[in-house]
Amino acid sequence: MQRIVAAGDGVYMKFFDLDFFGKEAEKEGFELFSFNGFDDSEFEEAIKDAVGLILIDRPLAEKHISVLEKCRIILALEVGYDFIDLEAATRRGIVVSNVPAYCTDEVATHAVMLLPSISRKLLALTESVKKGEGDYNLAKSVYHVKNKRLEIVGLGKIGRSVVPKARGFGINVSAYDPYISEDIFELLVVERVCEFDDLLRICDFISLHVPLNGETYHLISERAVDYEEGCHPDKYPQRKGDR
Repeated sequence: MQRIVAAGDGVYMKFFDLDFFGKEAEKEGFELFSFNGFDDSEFEEAIKDAVGLILIDRPLAEKHISVLEKCRIILALEVGYDFIDLEAATRRGIVVSNVPAYCTDEVATHAVMLLPSISRKLLALTESVKKGEGDYNLAKSVYHVKNKRLEIVGLGKIGRSVVPKARGFGINVSAYDPYISEDIFELLVVERVCEFDDLLRICDFISLHVPLNGETYHLISERAVDYEEGCHPDKYPQRKGDR
């Protein structure tokens, strides 16, 4: 019977009992083997004969992929897949897949929830009230989110889901995504920002919805946080110092 290995602590957080999946796999002629541990040598021994791997946040480096003798597919049971060495898998002819539609609305809702929470200092004020302090000075810099500008970086499934939710608070929305065609921006009625430095210049909030890779690693860096110059100062003169 061909083996499929499920590994990663996240598997057991989402599925406390894998018996159901094991029985379904058995119907199709597969054995579902669950690996829960961090020892590399034990992990490599468990996966070497597997025809498929199902992973959640379980790092799969080139050294692991090199021992795979029969594997045809590696499934990241989540949206992100940066913990898998794609180049090593490609060289071995192994397909890497993910679940791109997982929790789209939930992540977008959480992201938008954080905007008024931060701007209204919800956590800090809640802790103050719990301590019986009620310090009014803590709330003096609380401000409205209405008419503020949110810049979405990455106008994929989650980024697009953020748009109408943010607008419900009266927030102005624009986006930066060099890989999305103009018709998507037009369909969403979202202003396109073509240069990342321009985005830093005009935004009040930034919401990141991009995969982690070499291009996006440290996209928000010390330079970005301390950004003062580098774009076109005459393009958005009304934004400087208004927040």
